[in-house]
Amino acid sequence: MTKNNLLELLQSGAENWNAKMEKEPFIPDFSNQTITVKNIAGFRFPQGVLFHGSRFPDGVDFSDSFFGGHLVGFSNTHFSGTGPDFTGAVFEAENVSFANSSFNSSDGIKFEHCTFDVQKTLNFKECSFHGDFVAFTYSSFMGEFILFNGSKFNSKRVSFVSTTIDCTELLLSKLELADRGIMEWANSIVRCEDLMFENGQFENSNLIFNPSILKVSYFSCRNSLFQNLLIKPVDMEHKESVVKFCLEDMCISEKLDISDSRFTDINKFSLVGSKILSVLNMSGSSFCNVPDLRQTYVSNHLSVGDIFLYDGGRVKNPDHDEIEVLRRLREVAKKSEDRKTELDILSFEFDTQLQLSEIPKMRRFLIFMYKLMSNYGRSILAPIMSLLFLIAISSVVFFLNVSDSHQILLGLNEDPTCTERLIKLANWSLTLSVSNSIPFAGWSSGIRPIMVNQLYGGVLNAPIMVQVMAYFQSIGSVVLLFLIGLGFRNNFKL
Repeated sequence: MTKNNLLELLQSGAENWNAKMEKEPFIPDFSNQTITVKNIAGFRFPQGVLFHGSRFPDGVDFSDSFFGGHLVGFSNTHFSGTGPDFTGAVFEAENVSFANSSFNSSDGIKFEHCTFDVQKTLNFKECSFHGDFVAFTYSSFMGEFILFNGSKFNSKRVSFVSTTIDCTELLLSKLELADRGIMEWANSIVRCEDLMFENGQFENSNLIFNPSILKVSYFSCRNSLFQNLLIKPVDMEHKESVVKFCLEDMCISEKLDISDSRFTDINKFSLVGSKILSVLNMSGSSFCNVPDLRQTYVSNHLSVGDIFLYDGGRVKNPDHDEIEVLRRLREVAKKSEDRKTELDILSFEFDTQLQLSEIPKMRRFLIFMYKLMSNYGRSILAPIMSLLFLIAISSVVFFLNVSDSHQILLGLNEDPTCTERLIKLANWSLTLSVSNSIPFAGWSSGIRPIMVNQLYGGVLNAPIMVQVMAYFQSIGSVVLLFLIGLGFRNNFKL
């Protein structure tokens, strides 16, 4: 059919057009034409269609239309007036291209409730959107590549709210948003291998990336400029491949908010080299591994309060880089005067050192004992129980080294005086152990010689085992008392 005949058929309405397509399916070519038909709603293009370089009238309506075939071509097209409206349109083609198209609307640009079931590529590269809003709300995107690279959204609001995206690569690099514009992803479901917002220009606008489900291998906002960036994925679906969240080398003029988010299936979360010229809020977020804040500059306030690192923020093969990342995060917590988070991160740092074989064995042993006896200075109960255990063990050693203790134990059932002697020796041994556990107390120095005299007939007669145990107990008790005090200090912020 000639282009004139095609235009006449298009003007005849959806019923005639669809009947023709059903009887004699072909690929209509409207390239470089000025289309005057406004109502193209419900039209079917089962073999594809070419509108390359065409111009559409004010308020053109493609709602509920169907596009199939090998190629649906809208590249370099021009839309103006109060349209276009693609609400409810279905794209089931191998490739769909709106590349380099211009959408100019005094109202809004509507791609709501659309189905983009594309086998290979959905292309919105280098598009220009001018309108009050751009809406992809409640639409679904499926295919290998979904491309919005280099597009300019000169609209107050760009909405991907409640969309479903399932693809290999979702590329939104080099995007530009209008001054005070907002791009929002609330309640969306995003599943892809690579998700890119790299080199974006959001300097005076806001990107709110808050999908309800996010499943990606690599997420990157590298080298982008933002005014405000809000990232709050509600759920990160598990993915077997390595997952990296890259927010490196960004510049954010106001606020980066990733608070109360779950990043628990991400193997790498990096903000290396980024500049936040006001506030960075990470409080309340959960991470599988330690967020990397090395060389990150925050001019105003950085909050990491109540962040939660699953399994101690461990990695399968930790190295010294992991320790440096933890130290940087601990430094941030200290500057934020967040004592609890600082202690939590310090404990993760020690746990990581326990996994490193190159750390000297003696250091790892001391770290292990520090963890065992006080949970890295965060527990009060653990050192108290350790001190009571030390007192009990020392009492038993002091008792068993009394000269007649064995005869007393053997004669308990035959001689009643043995029971009385046993009670006295036990009391004296316990008193000696308690006084020895608090060596700096004034009453302790007076009691110890008396108890030693009662048990052994004087200090000089005390067995070597008793003397060794006494020295060990004195040193151990001082350490445990220090840990008890440290626990009170850390738990009650003394």
